[in-house]
Amino acid sequence: MATYLNSKSSAFFPCGVCGAEVPHRALVCPECGADERTGLHGDEDSAAALDLPESSEAFSYDDFMRREFGLSPKPHGLKWYWWLTGILMLAWFLWQALH
Repeated sequence: MATYLNSKSSAFFPCGVCGAEVPHRALVCPECGADERTGLHGDEDSAAALDLPESSEAFSYDDFMRREFGLSPKPHGLKWYWWLTGILMLAWFLWQALH
């Protein structure tokens, strides 16, 4: 049995878990018992704010990476001075071990 908030509207929306019709102000789905923690959704406007692509749109990972992280989403190698530092430290350790 569903628990209801004070409601003046009798509009229904589909349950996000089982697809059953749920009254607009219901706290749980009357069919499967889903609640806000398990996926009961009644506010489609909140999903629109996420800027998700429509199901008919093709998702491009490269476009997403470029839009979110700039032109070069791939990490670059080490800077030259880190290579030089590593080589000098290795040479120093070898020199210390031999003397």
